[in-house]
Amino acid sequence: MAFCSGKTNGRHRQFGRRTVWRNLCARRLAGRRPTNCCGRGLQPITKCLATYCGASPAHRRRAALSDGAFLYLLGGWDGEQYLDTAFVYDPSANSWRPLPAVPEAVAHAAGGALAGKLILAGGFNGSTELAACYTFDPAAEEWTTCPDMLLPRAAAGSAVILNKLYVIGGGLDNQAELAFSEVYDPATATWQVVNTPVLQENLRWPGAGVGQVETRIYALGGRGGEDFMDDTLVYAPLVYQTFIPAASSGNEE
Repeated sequence: MAFCSGKTNGRHRQFGRRTVWRNLCARRLAGRRPTNCCGRGLQPITKCLATYCGASPAHRRRAALSDGAFLYLLGGWDGEQYLDTAFVYDPSANSWRPLPAVPEAVAHAAGGALAGKLILAGGFNGSTELAACYTFDPAAEEWTTCPDMLLPRAAAGSAVILNKLYVIGGGLDNQAELAFSEVYDPATATWQVVNTPVLQENLRWPGAGVGQVETRIYALGGRGGEDFMDDTLVYAPLVYQTFIPAASSGNEE
């Protein structure tokens, strides 16, 4: 299968209101020479990806989760309304198919894979931020409820470490007041507080890029209160119980 090509230096350019990612299309696939499969010039990344892995459902602000075998897209917003739709992508078949609907329409939700199941937590339903938590069993293709989070939150980041789901930051609504992040333990079906200095200072931290490396959680950027952040913070639950700076942004005098 052809993969998209193009000259890139790892940057992206802004054309009008649409961003074109230039770094994806320079890679090779299985040793084959890349070809320009995106049409004339470099097209929006969704069109480029569709050539490689089939067209994904046209939603935005959805939760994208993986259990290591399949990719799941849950909820979202289609530009007019919030959605309860769910889809699964099978890489071996290169195809999408629908799943039973999420129990409520939601976008900006967090989640992760725990013990063979998917957890979907929080989000925004178009009028309010949510504390709701849902579990999806891929084998039975059934949704069940799990305990609500301690606080409603949307646009939070998430990561899984040692079979626990960490939901970091959030606060899409300007009126949100979040003094901490949270961790969910499926063994006890409980949420617990994760001390988060950024939230203690700003009470909102939406849009942070959150990822896990071994037993550490890294949180990059986001919005602290009304200001965009360039911080990189790290949380190691087995070592300490709060976030600390991981590296300087290079902007200090």
